[in-house]
Amino acid sequence: MAPTRSLNRELEGELDKIMSFWEECRPFSAGVEYAMKFIKISVASLNTKQASDKQKQKIYDKIDYIISERIISADETIKEQGLSLFTGTEEDVILTFGGVQLLEMVFKEAHEKRMNFRVIVADAGPEFEGRDLVRRLSAAGIKVTYVLLTGVSFLIDKVTKVFLGASSVLSNGAIVAKVGNSMLATIAKRHQKPVVVFSETYKFSDRVNLDPININEIGDPQSLAAYCVHKNVSRWY
Repeated sequence: MAPTRSLNRELEGELDKIMSFWEECRPFSAGVEYAMKFIKISVASLNTKQASDKQKQKIYDKIDYIISERIISADETIKEQGLSLFTGTEEDVILTFGGVQLLEMVFKEAHEKRMNFRVIVADAGPEFEGRDLVRRLSAAGIKVTYVLLTGVSFLIDKVTKVFLGASSVLSNGAIVAKVGNSMLATIAKRHQKPVVVFSETYKFSDRVNLDPININEIGDPQSLAAYCVHKNVSRWY
């Protein structure tokens, strides 16, 4: 730290550089934006009369608070609340999409509580995150079925509930999530299946996306192109 500048000024400058770099790599999700704002406010409110070690410790404490209260404790609360959504008697057939870690925790908690249910994991390319979720759920002893997003319509009649995750929850109640979730929710609505979204409060945003097409995050087209080429080659052979 420069001797003529206070710690909070130094940190504010470094945080601005980090945030600019991250935004160039990928647009901020609501969770990351919340964490960065929280840290910047904490840095700005530092008592510059204290020793630098004490000021740094306050920053560490703030970060630990975000992790423990906003993430870990929130996930524990969501797991407890999620158990109330299982009937416990008749078998629930729960449809989900991709590989949401929070939902994995809910399913494992319900399995430990001996709830009667099975999971249908819908998935889509090019990442196919649902495959890893299926492996982890199966390893935990949970009954699970894997289906591609295009095949959900054939299984939706057997579904009792749809559980989805979210990258952020907007102020109008809309959900921002990975592509495919909207299609799944639309199919569920058409077949009158209840949809439940699981999200921590740090992902809540005061924004409203009036133009969801242009505001959507654009992924790497090369990964999709490589997936398409791979599929064509597989079919050819």
